[in-house]
Amino acid sequence: MPVPAIRQTFSGTASDATLPMSVPDRVMSVPAFDQGGIRHLFDHNNPATGLTGAPTNGQPIVDVSAHENGAFTFTGTGTLAYSGGGIDFSGVANVGATLDIPASVAADIWGNGTVPQYFLQGLYVKLPTKAQWVTAIRPLSCFTTASNGFQSEADLVTIAMVVVGATPYLRVIRQLSLGPATVDQFDIPLPDSVFGTVVQIGFWRNAAGQMAQLVWSAGSLQVAKTVNANNIADFSTKKGKIGIGTSFWNNADTMGKTWRLYRGFIENLRTSGRDPAAVLAADWKRVQARAVFS
Repeated sequence: MPVPAIRQTFSGTASDATLPMSVPDRVMSVPAFDQGGIRHLFDHNNPATGLTGAPTNGQPIVDVSAHENGAFTFTGTGTLAYSGGGIDFSGVANVGATLDIPASVAADIWGNGTVPQYFLQGLYVKLPTKAQWVTAIRPLSCFTTASNGFQSEADLVTIAMVVVGATPYLRVIRQLSLGPATVDQFDIPLPDSVFGTVVQIGFWRNAAGQMAQLVWSAGSLQVAKTVNANNIADFSTKKGKIGIGTSFWNNADTMGKTWRLYRGFIENLRTSGRDPAAVLAADWKRVQARAVFS
């Protein structure tokens, strides 16, 4: 005769950090549970929450971490496309095409203004080709809307494409103050093998220091600095702007728009206490295994 199934219910809290967690995205639980530290997470190829076509103005963008949804702003001209599992900005003519991250994310990192501003931003994009690289600073992501960005407006962090002389760089800027603006600047020189490829861009600040990191299929590069001071410019009301925004971009730009946006997240490391390098490494491995971004 068949053996009846046996089920036993336990109460209490599991203390084994290796147990699998029921989360909508594994970046929230590997290498350890994020304790609610991931404040925003989008993935344009997630079957449950991603896009099925080019985003329209005002379209909600699902926050996989379930804190607060973002939205897409498209007030410029030209066209957007959904291609290779992400948003393709190649057809955008004028500025005003951004995925907007809710201000609650920056507010959570700001806290009461005196707590340590420890955070991690991870971003997956396809970079332009070398022939299509920018001729001046053009952000992929920032928390400003002013034409000169962090130079005149409070900002959490800016991640930008730049060129110095004839050398292309990925530049990360963490603002420290305004009037005049002071910043920590991280410049990653780009080898030929990275252009036109899908990359992971990471930046973090924690008690151990600050790191800007670029990872792609053929290698990785990092630029480190000491932890330095909090930003004293209050960025708590600022929305994140990822795309072709109004800071530094202008309507006459023809270079640098041939990039795609796939996935990104922002984590309050003060809340999670996680190792940001391990978080990024594990997420890159999963994204590579998915093979859905191109």
